[in-house]
Amino acid sequence: MPMNRINWKKGGGEYIGYSISMVLLSYLFILIISFMILNSAMGTIENASALISRDIVTCASLDEAREKAQKEAEQYLSQCGNIQSDSIRADVGYAAGSDTEWEKGNFLEVTITGYVQTCEPFTSGNKVSSATIMIENSGGS
Repeated sequence: MPMNRINWKKGGGEYIGYSISMVLLSYLFILIISFMILNSAMGTIENASALISRDIVTCASLDEAREKAQKEAEQYLSQCGNIQSDSIRADVGYAAGSDTEWEKGNFLEVTITGYVQTCEPFTSGNKVSSATIMIENSGGS
């Protein structure tokens, strides 16, 4: 069969369809990877908030608890490569309905915030985890 008799225009639609489907499948793959990264980072933030809240209940004052929480949050979360180190924030305050003085039996709310960077912009952003815990040290001892 001579070359001039082949209809080269056939198959153009298949090439376009294949190209579009490959772009969509690639994006789906990137989206799945992004959700896996997000899940891992959120687990790290939640574990950090639980560990930090357990550590600060024995502090002598709210200011000491805030300093310790920020220091430990930076220590725990800086090990995770998907959380930006300069975005790590730890906030310690009295829980709603609790007295606003450092006294055994009052409740604290520990909030840890960090910017999680994933493979695509829709899942990246500031992620927050909170824990509520009771004060175990009255500050005098």
